[in-house]
Amino acid sequence: MTYAATIGGAGIAAWAATKYFEPVIIGSTCLLGSYAMIRGAACYLGHYYNEFEMANMVKNGLASQIDPFYWAYVGGFFILAFIGWKMQQKQLKKQKAKEAAKKKKGRR
Repeated sequence: MTYAATIGGAGIAAWAATKYFEPVIIGSTCLLGSYAMIRGAACYLGHYYNEFEMANMVKNGLASQIDPFYWAYVGGFFILAFIGWKMQQKQLKKQKAKEAAKKKKGRR
């Protein structure tokens, strides 16, 4: 079942990347970059649980025992992802405007 879900998810991701290329790439880089930033900071600052440890804590009913600093990391992840999305959208808009201006200039 795990292999089927992985293959199915890869197929859906491949289709989405071809149909909605720019938003998919921007979204994936925002999420990956945000996660990498938070994980890197957590290596030095501490209070960040391993993903497997989190799954075990939730499974064992210890979700209420999670360190409050962990939730700051979660919030930071979403804030960084949002900022990354906005910055990349702005950059893409500038790039498209520049390309449109070149095409328009080339037609004259």
